[in-house]
Amino acid sequence: MISGFKFYRARPEYVIQTDAPVVCYVVGETGFYPIRTNAKPDDLNWDGTTDEILESAEAGSMFGWDAPSAALALDFAKECIAKHNNEGNDNG
Repeated sequence: MISGFKFYRARPEYVIQTDAPVVCYVVGETGFYPIRTNAKPDDLNWDGTTDEILESAEAGSMFGWDAPSAALALDFAKECIAKHNNEGNDNG
């Protein structure tokens, strides 16, 4: 499993433990981290991050990253990491 990949989204209304405007879901970890920033979540996420991917990341953080509902976020994280690793590779 890919661990450490991060997804950011605006704090959902049901999150009352913090007043931070952004939350971060980290692949492989349970729960979320409040992020105090003036940046928009879209500016923090990788290009191509959709609402469906963010919902999948939220599900992974709540129900476990091996849950079927987390698959979309995991697949996206793998794609992003592969693209990043291939940058600057003349064979890619």
